[in-house]
Amino acid sequence: MRSAMAVLLLTMLFHGGALADGRFRNMMPYGEAREMFLRMGYRPYMMPGADICDPDDPRCFPELEYCAKSRTWACTYTWRRGKTIIEVETRYDNPIVARSECVVNCTQSPKSVPASGEGVAAR
Repeated sequence: MRSAMAVLLLTMLFHGGALADGRFRNMMPYGEAREMFLRMGYRPYMMPGADICDPDDPRCFPELEYCAKSRTWACTYTWRRGKTIIEVETRYDNPIVARSECVVNCTQSPKSVPASGEGVAAR
């Protein structure tokens, strides 16, 4: 239930209640979700202290924050649009979306001017 609420909150943030063009959902392959974030104006964001990954790893993307060394292969990716930062948690070695959550400036307009501070935009 909490996961569903996080998805609802994010979709309201992204498109005023529209479910990200009707396609964003849990269990979506991360590559597809990633393309949607880019189309919605989000950019990969590298948190301070983020893991450095092997480019041959299918979970390796510029926005990777960390991956657990467990059987679920849980990873967290960070995205930014303006001052808003969201986290997307995935599972498995070919990542699928398990959870998403707004973590910074969740009530501000996504069109806010980017703030300087910790973290850098990933390329």
